[in-house]
Amino acid sequence: LRQDWHPSVPDGSALAEGIEERRAALVVGESGAGKSALMWEAASTLRHTVRWFRIRRLSKANIASVRQLIRSFRASKDSPLGFVMDDIGRNGLESWGALTKEVMSAPGVVLLGSIQEEEVDLIAERARAAEVRAEPDNEFAKRLWQELREDGKTEWTGWREPWEMCDGLLLSYVHILTQGRKLDGPLADQVHAKIADPKRSLELEVLRYAACAGMAKTEIDVSRLAQTLSVSEAHLSRVLRRLIREHLIRSPAPGALIGPHQLRSEELWNLTHRTLLPTGNTSFERAVASVTATDLEFLVIDALSTRLLPVPEVIKSLVARFEIDQDAMALASALRGLGAERISAGVHEWLDSPEARELTPAQIWSAALPGDVGIVVSDHIVTSDVIAATDRLDRIKDSPEDDLRRLLVERMPPLALAALIEKADPASLDEILGALVGASLSEEIRTALARVPTNLLEADLHLLGSVMGNLSAVDHETAIQWAAEVRQNAL
Repeated sequence: LRQDWHPSVPDGSALAEGIEERRAALVVGESGAGKSALMWEAASTLRHTVRWFRIRRLSKANIASVRQLIRSFRASKDSPLGFVMDDIGRNGLESWGALTKEVMSAPGVVLLGSIQEEEVDLIAERARAAEVRAEPDNEFAKRLWQELREDGKTEWTGWREPWEMCDGLLLSYVHILTQGRKLDGPLADQVHAKIADPKRSLELEVLRYAACAGMAKTEIDVSRLAQTLSVSEAHLSRVLRRLIREHLIRSPAPGALIGPHQLRSEELWNLTHRTLLPTGNTSFERAVASVTATDLEFLVIDALSTRLLPVPEVIKSLVARFEIDQDAMALASALRGLGAERISAGVHEWLDSPEARELTPAQIWSAALPGDVGIVVSDHIVTSDVIAATDRLDRIKDSPEDDLRRLLVERMPPLALAALIEKADPASLDEILGALVGASLSEEIRTALARVPTNLLEADLHLLGSVMGNLSAVDHETAIQWAAEVRQNAL
């Protein structure tokens, strides 16, 4: 579609009202449902009154810069400033909560974001934002077809047949209207041409890894990809340019590439693995070796949550990376991903247990919360059924053999693990310790943590406090040992 073509998207007024009333609004929907279209249409509608800035990535360290930007533009109710965050899950779920807290303390600043349905329950500060579902209806589908028809952008003589073909997904619907067939048709032609031509085997390899990364909304480091493929950067660069021209991959920043939209990436993964070799296991291992350190977390979560690969294969791929890559941040990222899957699997196991199925929704909360947050629950709510469900949850949480973080640590060569932890700077060490909170520590980890970092007192005060706090949560005795060796007065 042309960049200047903007159809009237449903529920745009609801977003505008949400921003006006709550100063924050979220577009929620499944992949391909049209979340981004709805979000950007709302931003376009309000562009005459709100000065918008897009945030692609946000970390705690960037919050100060956001604060300074707000001050520089002197945001006020009469001259509002807005921040747009497309695909919040891709940015990092914690980023929305941190940004919301900052924005709500600054008058004249508003937020607009999009997020997938399965991720919305995981974001902090969710209650502060108005939520609009991206659910185009029959009337919208008909209007979209009419506008494309009037512009000469579609040859379909009616809207109903292509709308039924796409299962209500806006991305697929627009593709069918403008290209004449379903999304997988052109992709199949492109992939088949590469399979049939031996000279284009490298393109096929890149597509396999890009598809794996695209399904998880992660970025591939081009330099790491060149090492994984054992090709020169110049040769790889020529291949990437061709794939970009074919709209099979994108480069959001110098040195980085991402796969197409999740739906296209999933189809691309299936198409590129119809050959006998390489297997999906091999492609995933090479994708793990190629993605950026911070994105390992999301690649692991996606592979485990979608059952793309069994747990042993995921662990094997991670171990292979850490055997050749002494990157502490990458280890922390992988541990966070495994920890997130551990929580998710534990929750599902508990909710499916006979004890939890006997409870009402109110009793579910009563059984889940008290032990963790110190909530006092009325005696009439704490029945024998609630106690039984709480005991079952405690047994699930206290089963170290099911903790994938421990499994990764045990599979790593002890010397490589010790080197990663001992050589980590305070920031990386803090990330590793934070990712290990709640895990049952192996002797290898305890041994690696026995040595106090020599640069501990050179760290920023807040960072040092975080390191010691996380260490205390992970291994209280070791935290006491560190304090004794460094001396409490120095700390």
